[in-house]
Amino acid sequence: MKKPLRRASKGLTLLEVAISMALFGIISVAVASMLTSGIDTQMSYRVHEYEHNIALNIIDRMRMDLLMARNVTVGGGGTTVTFTTFDPNTGVDTPVTWVINGGVATRNGMVMSTSPSPNIQLLVTCGGNTSPSCFEGWTPAAGQPIKRVILHELTVTQNIPMGGGTAIDRNFGPARYRVNEFSFDVMPGTRFQ
Repeated sequence: MKKPLRRASKGLTLLEVAISMALFGIISVAVASMLTSGIDTQMSYRVHEYEHNIALNIIDRMRMDLLMARNVTVGGGGTTVTFTTFDPNTGVDTPVTWVINGGVATRNGMVMSTSPSPNIQLLVTCGGNTSPSCFEGWTPAAGQPIKRVILHELTVTQNIPMGGGTAIDRNFGPARYRVNEFSFDVMPGTRFQ
């Protein structure tokens, strides 16, 4: 006697396939959302690092200039500092002018606030709540030369059009790095060679 043939029951039903595809879709959307959030966070972190580096570069360069400065004057409504400083490369005194105006910081006309990424535009401003001017000169007594230059509220901000930037920028505003106040002592006659 022949045994009856049995049908294999190892296949997937249409319902099982549909449930698997729905679960895969839900997991894919969650993973994509996490990746997008991670990219936004990383981009915002990089922009903040750019701002931090630009602000510190400006402050460090001003500090080195003003350590060797003579004949310091503050002008342009507090947006300009002009002085002569000793250049160890040439061995002579050279004129130096720092200007922070219109979202740009320049030293002798050279822009010191360039973003390392062409896709990110950074604005450098100063002055604000504590003082309307960027720079302020301090003298020990009237009629004496400036002994200290004070920089008020140096701010480096990401320039983002409305609705642009990452989700973090749209929710919390553009990245911003600010130094509230920084003072530079002027030591005339000091020469580093």
